[in-house]
Amino acid sequence: MVQELSITEARQKLPKLVKAIQKDPDLAFAIKVHGETIARLSAAKPGVQPGKAVQALLGLMGDVKKGGKEKRVTSENFKEFLYR
Repeated sequence: MVQELSITEARQKLPKLVKAIQKDPDLAFAIKVHGETIARLSAAKPGVQPGKAVQALLGLMGDVKKGGKEKRVTSENFKEFLYR
């Protein structure tokens, strides 16, 4: 839900607005100057959890190793790699 307020109201009520967004992350405020929306105050998107990308890569490495394919050095076999 988006609530509209003037820039003056936003300045005066900023701490209250931030607390309201903390309680309800779906809440957003449209800040207007002379009737025109110039900014939007809303909750930040959650970031990626630390270590999640590493876990995904390790999982992929495990899948590749389980495939039973032998390791190939691409620089020595570049024609085979490019033209297969």
